Amino acid sequence: MKNIKILLCGLIVIQLSCRTNTKHTDSDPTPDPVFPQRVWSAVTPAIIKPGLSFTAPILYKNLVVVDQESSDTTFSHQYVWAYDRLTGEKKWQVDYPGAVTFSDVYHNENVAVYSSGVMLSAIDLDSGQKIWSIQKTGSVYVNGYENTLLHTVDYNSAAGPWSDSSGVFLTDIRNGHSRKVFTIKRTGNFCPGLAIPTMWLNGTDTVLFFQNRGIYDAKGFPGRVDLYAYNLSKSQIEWKIDSIEDVSSLVSKTTHLNGKLYFCGMRNVYCLSPQNGQIIWKWRSNEQNASMPTGNWYFSDNKIFVKPLCGVAYALNADSGQVLWSVRQSFGTNALNMSIYKGKLYQANWGDATINIVDVNSGLEVNKLKVDSANPISIDPRNGYLYFHDYVKLNCFKLSSE
Repeated sequence: MKNIKILLCGLIVIQLSCRTNTKHTDSDPTPDPVFPQRVWSAVTPAIIKPGLSFTAPILYKNLVVVDQESSDTTFSHQYVWAYDRLTGEKKWQVDYPGAVTFSDVYHNENVAVYSSGVMLSAIDLDSGQKIWSIQKTGSVYVNGYENTLLHTVDYNSAAGPWSDSSGVFLTDIRNGHSRKVFTIKRTGNFCPGLAIPTMWLNGTDTVLFFQNRGIYDAKGFPGRVDLYAYNLSKSQIEWKIDSIEDVSSLVSKTTHLNGKLYFCGMRNVYCLSPQNGQIIWKWRSNEQNASMPTGNWYFSDNKIFVKPLCGVAYALNADSGQVLWSVRQSFGTNALNMSIYKGKLYQANWGDATINIVDVNSGLEVNKLKVDSANPISIDPRNGYLYFHDYVKLNCFKLSSE
């Protein structure tokens, strides 16, 4: 009997050993947790007091381009650097003196336009030369379509911090020429703040979707959010939803995808008809502190990956809003942008300085990459190189192709 028990234990050990070395396929529910390997790190120069980088690295030709704020009590700069994608060799540097913090960027072909809320600045990605700059006050977040930058500007003619009117602008990224296409004025105590237009080509019509973040000047937040559809070709409002959210959201970029319009407010995710604004479905997490001030979502294969400010990440069916999976504490509490490579979802997280990796189909956590500081990430789909900037250096890691 003793020999039989020993034999059975030996068979179990052999079976577990074989399982451990099994190569997983795409249909395998348990992905192979291969750890990302560092390829290179480049220390970004001339940093006085390094700050966060709020934008994801730009991948252009053989370059990776990253920006970062640097400041102390008497000196403030914003830098933009370009490095060789494969070697980490520095190619060029642009310096912006003054109290400027870039919070968003749009790029098309060789032009990148950085936005700080008080300035728009265009850079030639081939040479690193400044092309144009526009001083403006408005939403720090921008959008674009081909060579057209979509952004907003707020105007304040009276004393105090509150805007009297707000406008939507289209700017040619090649030369900085702008035209205002829509204006909204203050109504009662609600001060307007248009934000983040999205362009939709509907047959012969061009339609812009954008939000108005109305701020109540007597009490500050919560304010409200109105959602607009504006026909640029006909110069008319197609539809408008007043107070779609009763708390002012900040950075959600309305997305048009597969014939539907998606909007992420401070508390809810919406799917709407772009033709008439009818709400198809609305979803809200029932977790505490599940607000979404950063509009933290990612679209892929008819799924919406959502990360509120709570310890739970979600995957939703884009057609129905049904929760496909939810994972507690997978992404930490303050998560940044997301990206997908080889069936895995990658996301940087300020909360615990990690880059988290989960399986896109099951939500199972594959791995966590502990870093010095987690800023927004970019992944090169050609070779699986992941790029991100921490406080002092730009990092390149090779991801698993398994």
